[in-house]
Amino acid sequence: MDGNPDGTFGRRQYLKATAGAVATGSVGLTGCLSAGEGEDFPSETITWINPSSGGGGYGAFAQGISKHAPEHLPNDVEMSVTSVNDWIQGTSRIHRADADGYTIGWIDVPGAVGNQVAKDVPYDLKECTLLNRVAFHPFSIAVPADSEYESLEDMQAADEVTFGSPGGGVASILGAVSTDALDIPMKLITGYSGSNGTITGMLRGDFEAVSLPPSTPPMTKALKNDEIRLIVLFAQQRSELAPDAPTAAELGYDDLTGTGLNRLVGGPPGIDDDRADVLSEAIEETIASDGEFRQWAKDKAKHALFTTLKPEGREAAREILDQGFENMRANEDILEQHL
Repeated sequence: MDGNPDGTFGRRQYLKATAGAVATGSVGLTGCLSAGEGEDFPSETITWINPSSGGGGYGAFAQGISKHAPEHLPNDVEMSVTSVNDWIQGTSRIHRADADGYTIGWIDVPGAVGNQVAKDVPYDLKECTLLNRVAFHPFSIAVPADSEYESLEDMQAADEVTFGSPGGGVASILGAVSTDALDIPMKLITGYSGSNGTITGMLRGDFEAVSLPPSTPPMTKALKNDEIRLIVLFAQQRSELAPDAPTAAELGYDDLTGTGLNRLVGGPPGIDDDRADVLSEAIEETIASDGEFRQWAKDKAKHALFTTLKPEGREAAREILDQGFENMRANEDILEQHL
């Protein structure tokens, strides 16, 4: 079940989601533009819209980067984070913001892309100004530690397996696409607050399984506390967080290795290129530097999350978004069935 060399797949299959760094056209670490080149930008607070809740990986990265990115901007301004806890509303706020560079936010690939393909949403991601790809997270399927499901075969043999999700985001979309490819009879239950609320709901018994990355903080915590087990990790190599969990490659699903989440940062359509470059380079330099951001990650015990950082510049982020649309359109009927 190998995918194409470019990472695309046909019906009932999913993209190898650009897990590696995209070399072509990525913005290098050339240093921030001077205030003159950026038209004295920025000169006021920059708002970072987080369409997710504040408690998961999106909230953690947004808080950490927004705290330390001002050190890499040409002028002394602050970044503030606004969490919306609704992916469609949050993404819409990013899309309709003024194109002055003072409002940016997360663009979830494939989450926001899948919503646009399967639903009537009030935004068009292809119009957005893309700034950077911050991180990539391989996904997994997880169950409570005492679950009756011991293996993928157990799930495939069930009449129905209930999965939980915040709804309208990447967990729902990758859950729908991956379980279809794995022949797991999934029923999706949504409405939970971020990955933290979803894990809490599973441990409470609201549903039987989740599709989430083990590197996001609530999953990492639950794994370390032996509260959950991974049925499969969508990667080539096993995770140090769950060394006993088989990979998709080991189970014969090579096409699903690399199924995961790309965390892109973008803004509304039409941000001036100079301003977009200032923002892109500040984000990339924040992540790549050996300064306070790395210390923040260490102090906050977010090592597993931190290892997923794979910053890529504006053109690479655009390539990732375009590939996301191609793959979601190949699975449009699956998305419409579950979302």
